[in-house]
Amino acid sequence: MAVMRTARGSGAASRTQAQAAQNAIRSYILRDHLAPGDPLPTEARLCEELGVSRSSVREAVRTLAALDIVEVRHGHGMFVGSVSLRPAVESLVFRGLLSPGEDLSSLREVMATRTVLDEALAPELVRAWAAQPAGGLLALEEAAASMGGPGWTSPRRPAVTEGDVPSTGCLLTTAHRFHEVLLAPLGDEPLLARLSQAAAEVALRTAPPEAVRLVPPDERVARAHAAIVEALRGADVEDLRGALRERDAALAALVEDSGHQAARPARS
Repeated sequence: MAVMRTARGSGAASRTQAQAAQNAIRSYILRDHLAPGDPLPTEARLCEELGVSRSSVREAVRTLAALDIVEVRHGHGMFVGSVSLRPAVESLVFRGLLSPGEDLSSLREVMATRTVLDEALAPELVRAWAAQPAGGLLALEEAAASMGGPGWTSPRRPAVTEGDVPSTGCLLTTAHRFHEVLLAPLGDEPLLARLSQAAAEVALRTAPPEAVRLVPPDERVARAHAAIVEALRGADVEDLRGALRERDAALAALVEDSGHQAARPARS
C-alpha cells in the first residue's frame, strides 16, 4: 500500500518535520478517502516513507490525536479519528472560563450562536420529527413539563406534582437534555446540528456555577419548551423558530440573573 511522501530536508528543524508529517498524514486520509476507524500506517512505516525521525512522527501524531483526526489504540495501532468537534468545544469552554465570573459576554455570544443555528435547522427538524413514530414527542413533553416545576401546566399535560418532576438535575441540565433529544432525529451528519450541539455544551459548561446548581424551575422557560413541542407537532417552521428564540431569551435571562446575584456582596 502506497503511503505518502515528502521531501527530505537535510537541515529541516524538528518542528518543520513534524508539521510536514502532519500534512502528509492528513493528505493520506483525504487521498485514500478513509473514514473514521480506518487503519493508518504504523509509526515505523511513516518514519521510513516520510524520511523523518520517530520523534517528529510522534509529535505529529500527538497533535493530530488532540484534534481528533487520529486515534491511537495502544497495542493495536493508529486509526482515523472520529473528527468530532470535541477539540473546538474544549477550546471554547476554556476561553469562556478565562472571563471573570461576572462577565457573561462570552456566554451570551455562544447562546446567540446556538439560536441562529437552531433556527436554520428548523425546517430539517420539522421534517425529521414528522417521520418519527407516534408518541415520539413524549420525552420532550415530559422534559418541558418538568422545567415549570410542581403545579405548572403545559398545553397537553395536567399540572405536575413533586413526584412527577424527573430528578435529572437543575433546570439548565434538563434544558440541555431537551436540546439533545430535539436534535437526535437529525443524526450526526448535518454540520449545523453538530455545531448546535457543540454550542449548547459550551453554554452549559461556561454558565456560572451557581446557575448550573441553583436555577429553579421557571414557567417562562417551560412555556417556551412546550411551544417547541407544539410547533413540531403542528409541523410549523415559523412557530418553531419563534419558540426557539423565546427559549434562548428565557434561558439567557435566568443565567444573567443568577450571575448578577452571585456578584452582589453578601449582606452582613
